[in-house]
Amino acid sequence: MKKLLVLFIISFSTYGSVLFEPYVGMTFSGDVEESGEDGVFEGPGYGVKLGAQYQGLYGGFDYRLGSYTLDMDGDASKLEDKTLSSEIYYAFVGYEFPAFFKVWAGLGIGGRANSNEFEFTEGSGSLIGVGYKGLRLVSLNFEFNNWKYGKVDPGGDSDLEGSNFLFSVSVPINF
Repeated sequence: MKKLLVLFIISFSTYGSVLFEPYVGMTFSGDVEESGEDGVFEGPGYGVKLGAQYQGLYGGFDYRLGSYTLDMDGDASKLEDKTLSSEIYYAFVGYEFPAFFKVWAGLGIGGRANSNEFEFTEGSGSLIGVGYKGLRLVSLNFEFNNWKYGKVDPGGDSDLEGSNFLFSVSVPINF
């Protein structure tokens, strides 16, 4: 049994690896719309990517959290306390080029956000990103995200949606 396990680990590491990539960054140029009111937001974002990598191709799941300061234009929005805490999950696929660059795209598959006494659920969205891995242990990343939450409690259907840029620093670990 031990020999079989060792052979499995050796063969897996020869052909592919497990990807673990924690990151922290700053969200900027965020636009948000809710209940017909427009606004802007910014704040820290952080998360972790977990997946698999085979040669240059990689994919998996991205779990990200954010805590944003909002500046809404009107009074009709449910986002009264001017903060929004969010989490969203993405399935992603990407490619790492031999010359220090990587690209990826993802599709939101769930999430939730909280603001004041409201909880927004049924998160969805998309993202596209590019990263520079020329530094020894870290990757510098730049992403564009679109997101939307479909339900609000209390209230029913939600129209909270937004888009933003995220600049982050990550530590990609393959084992």
